[in-house]
Amino acid sequence: MTGTETSDTMTGNAETRVWAEVVCPVRNGGEPFARTLRSIAQLRCPRPVRLLISDNRSTDGTPWRHRLDEIVNMPVRVISTPESFGRVEHWNWAFQQIQADWIKPLFVGDAVMPEYFERFEEASRRHPRAGLLFCRNKVLHPDKSRVTTAKFPDGEIGLEEFVELTLRPAVFVGGLSGVMVRADALRECLPFSERHPWTADARFYRDVARACPMVGIKEVLCVLDQTIARLSASVRAIGPSLREEWAFMAELQKEAGVPAVGAFRHRAAVLGLLALAKYGRHVLPETLRRAMGKVCRRFGPGDGAGQGSGETD
Repeated sequence: MTGTETSDTMTGNAETRVWAEVVCPVRNGGEPFARTLRSIAQLRCPRPVRLLISDNRSTDGTPWRHRLDEIVNMPVRVISTPESFGRVEHWNWAFQQIQADWIKPLFVGDAVMPEYFERFEEASRRHPRAGLLFCRNKVLHPDKSRVTTAKFPDGEIGLEEFVELTLRPAVFVGGLSGVMVRADALRECLPFSERHPWTADARFYRDVARACPMVGIKEVLCVLDQTIARLSASVRAIGPSLREEWAFMAELQKEAGVPAVGAFRHRAAVLGLLALAKYGRHVLPETLRRAMGKVCRRFGPGDGAGQGSGETD
């Protein structure tokens, strides 16, 4: 299937391969996406970068289009899907349109620091084998903003280290907006699993770790906005998301050789805390709600599994 490309918002030669491409899947992004575009306009690019906006049949009049003239640091492509896609289905379609050596996903409401590409380009030169680079993130949360506190191991991370760190009740890689993926690694590990919408990003990270090393950057270079509507924030998502996260953790523990009894206790403890902290706190008195919010931030299994990155609707 093919979509359409709006040439009136495109500058430069779209067929020219560049070092990196910022890919923004969007549907009815509104003002949150305008904030994302403002952060893109402030990026310092040590090598050629291009912006690709994939519009998933928005019905809000795409008010963010007037912001495109502010982006003078890179050429811009705006494409439209051939039909209205589901969230993960749109990811797969958008990331198949890439024409760059590195792919930088960025979702509605999220933002990057001006020095983002400078730091990631330095890391890619230091680690030429790496297929995925990620950084620490500032997370805008409805209760209280925070910075991810994962202690990244020094050097490159393989599958064994990825599984070990992901099983810990702490933030590890985080959302897709905080990563860059090498194009050949992306192609090898696509598609994102449409059967697992809450853990599609984490499963993708695992597949990349199987194929090539990953590298963490300890600086805070990305802002993830969890104050806007996300898939995982819906009350209707409680059952499906927890079942899916449970299944993914079970797969990881099987790969790590964790005994069945130990695996069950770990999953029950972590997901039980997560369910209570993420959903139960919303019906509690204010004091208890804030306390449970702290529990969620301290012991949740991380932004990587089930964090619900994606476009708004």
